[in-house]
Amino acid sequence: MKKKLLTLNELKETVWWWEHKENDDEMERLKTFGYILAARNYELMRRSPRSPFKQTYLKLDRETKTTVSMAWGNPNDFPYRQVFDLQKQEEIGWTSPRPHIQWNIQLSDRDLKKAFMDYISRHRNVQKITRNSSIKGKKNRPPSWKFIEHLDKKRNKIAGYDYGVASKAETMAVQFLKEFKLAQIKSGEIAKTWGIFPDFGASLQDFGF
Repeated sequence: MKKKLLTLNELKETVWWWEHKENDDEMERLKTFGYILAARNYELMRRSPRSPFKQTYLKLDRETKTTVSMAWGNPNDFPYRQVFDLQKQEEIGWTSPRPHIQWNIQLSDRDLKKAFMDYISRHRNVQKITRNSSIKGKKNRPPSWKFIEHLDKKRNKIAGYDYGVASKAETMAVQFLKEFKLAQIKSGEIAKTWGIFPDFGASLQDFGF
């Protein structure tokens, strides 16, 4: 059965969720927790001709989101992480995982922010990390969604797409599918070793995000 072509308005309203105002908070959380590239790459990957994925990133279950994060998430972009590896617990650039701390969420945001930054400052002082230090190789520019948009325009025969960008997007989609399959294998191996499925989605999910 021939697939129905979508108009530009239909793409904007029903497909390109990252442009929807109601998803602004979700997009901000993805940026904050370092998952924005993973989300973009998944959306491009599922447009690969052989991709079995039909759901948008927002509708993925926790297990699949974890695999997506393993494929394209950069741990150095995460504001915090779960650590089970003893060697990683001693890495420079991260706070100690040992203190048993609870935060008093009855206090005002102002007081909590002040106390939290004091806690972070003490750890930075111990490790001699200046406030303005940036992670080597980290790029602040967010990933571009134009590859997906131009590819969607091309496939729906909508004028105004860039042929070069759309062609590159097709190549990227195929490559991302390969990378995702490797991440699936890796997650399965970790699950066998640890007896649990690795949960890199905890940063968002455990706090109701």
